[in-house]
Amino acid sequence: MEAFRRDRRGFVSARLAPEARVRTIAYTGRVRDGGGVNSGGARPGERDPVATLPGMTTTRPALQGLPGFVLVARFCTELALMAGLAVAGARLGGSVLLDVVGGVLWPVLAGAIWALVVAPKAPRRAPEPTRFILEFALFAAAAVALAASGLLIVGIVLAVAGVATAVAVRVFAKDS
Repeated sequence: MEAFRRDRRGFVSARLAPEARVRTIAYTGRVRDGGGVNSGGARPGERDPVATLPGMTTTRPALQGLPGFVLVARFCTELALMAGLAVAGARLGGSVLLDVVGGVLWPVLAGAIWALVVAPKAPRRAPEPTRFILEFALFAAAAVALAASGLLIVGIVLAVAGVATAVAVRVFAKDS
C-alpha cells in the first residue's frame, strides 16, 4: 500500500508499506531516496509512484523543429504583450499613482484572461475560434494602448507579431 503527500516545497512523497521508507519525487520525475540502495526509481516489479499520480509525468514535451520554434515565439509574444501593456499603462496614467496602478493592473488583467481561457492548460479553455478572437483582441488592445501612449510603431509591431504568431500556432503547432 502506498500513500502520497506533498511537502511544503511541492515534492510528492510516497510511504512504501514493506519498508516504511519515504521517497521524495521531484516534479521532473527524479527520485530522491530517504536512504537505502534504491536510488533510481521503482524496484523491479514495483509500480513507479510518479506514474500513479494524476497530472504528474516523467517526460516533457519536446520543443523540436518548426512547432517548437512557433511555441517559443508564442511565449515571447505573450511576454511582449505583458510588457507592452505595462509600458502603456504606466505612460497613460497622468500621475505617479495612476502610472503605477496602470502599469501593474493592465498586464495583470491581460495575464488573468490569458491564464483562464487562452493558455494550453487553462481551467476553462475557450474553443478555438473564441480563443483566437481573444488573442487578437488582447494584442489589438495592447497596440491601441501603445499607440495612444505615443509608441505607434511599437504597437503596430506588437500587434502584427502577436497575431502572426497566433496564426502560426494554429497552423504548425496544433493543440497548444
